Amino acid sequence: MAKNRLEYALILLCTALFYICFVGYLSFYVFMLTLILPLFSLLCSLPAMLGVRAELHAAVDSTHKGESLPLRLQIRTSFFLPGGRVKLQLQLRNTLTGEETGESFSLTAGHAPVRIEHRLASEHCGRLIFRISELRVYDYLGLFSFRKRQKRGDSFTALCYPKVHPIFPGLLPSTLPDLDGDRYSTVRSGDDPSEIFGLRDYREGDRLSRIHWKLSEKSGKTLVKELSLPISTRLLFLLDLNGDSGELDCLLDVLASLSAFLAAQELPHRIQYRGSGGMGGADILREDDLPLLWKELLCAGRRKPSQPLLEPGQALPSGITHAVLLCSQLQPEALSVLRDAMPSARLTVLAPQGCLPIPELNVFGAELLRLDPEKLPESLSGFML
Repeated sequence: MAKNRLEYALILLCTALFYICFVGYLSFYVFMLTLILPLFSLLCSLPAMLGVRAELHAAVDSTHKGESLPLRLQIRTSFFLPGGRVKLQLQLRNTLTGEETGESFSLTAGHAPVRIEHRLASEHCGRLIFRISELRVYDYLGLFSFRKRQKRGDSFTALCYPKVHPIFPGLLPSTLPDLDGDRYSTVRSGDDPSEIFGLRDYREGDRLSRIHWKLSEKSGKTLVKELSLPISTRLLFLLDLNGDSGELDCLLDVLASLSAFLAAQELPHRIQYRGSGGMGGADILREDDLPLLWKELLCAGRRKPSQPLLEPGQALPSGITHAVLLCSQLQPEALSVLRDAMPSARLTVLAPQGCLPIPELNVFGAELLRLDPEKLPESLSGFML
């Protein structure tokens, strides 16, 4: 608009000099026409400018870090004549990291909808909120403009999930399911006679007590009962949602990779996290349990520095044999709470490179494993759960 105003000022100056140097009807009419032209342009453009509407759509509501999310911008005017130039400011805000980015678009609004296909990618995990932060409309000459208000609900939310790396950590016997749980595996059989896992054909060596006589008589073949496998949670992941964007991405990628590995083998584990709203978490047994957890986790927001990660007397699950703390900065208070609640459990701290060690780490019997964001599978090589 500044360029158009400068050009108009030069034209007005030239017509004024023409009127001064060549007094007459022609120079007067040219000067007056140049003088009232902006007002005439504004009056002609105003109905179309007032009728401009912009909408934001997206085909999907989730993506992964680094992958593009297809967006569609649509703009039109309710007036039958086309409007002037329209400038859009698209804003992307990550509620987990607090970062904001924006992109500008310039186009002409017509009575028929004008659509722009655009792909936008986020470099960091979190909940992404897309919205049109500014909609500015111009008259035909580009000399006048005003900002149109957007409705508060004109926004789109998408989740950006972390990247799952192919990792194969070692499993200690304490990680495997045992007979102390009150839940049962859906993919593995066990030796608990209180629940039936399934039925199969009789094989030589099967116990006669396992034969399901009634169903065998109805089906005409010998069927054997497979007993269920009770499971209990022995592994705890505690995630501290604090740190910069790169550190959070590193921790979320590690947590997603470890949890996906365990869920694929139906090894029970619990994930707890501390965000801006307090402590949250869920027990994970199958891969179906992960989407809801990630939705809540990515919407949680970062923990405020004034909030402690763990408070004395914090409620923690019992029966844990291995607690894994994922954090960007080591906190002696959190290690103390974990050790008091789980005196016999293994305690491992996973932290990005650059995290300063604390002298109390050995006092709490904790192991420290540093993570390289560029080489996460290599960083976890030899890690035992």
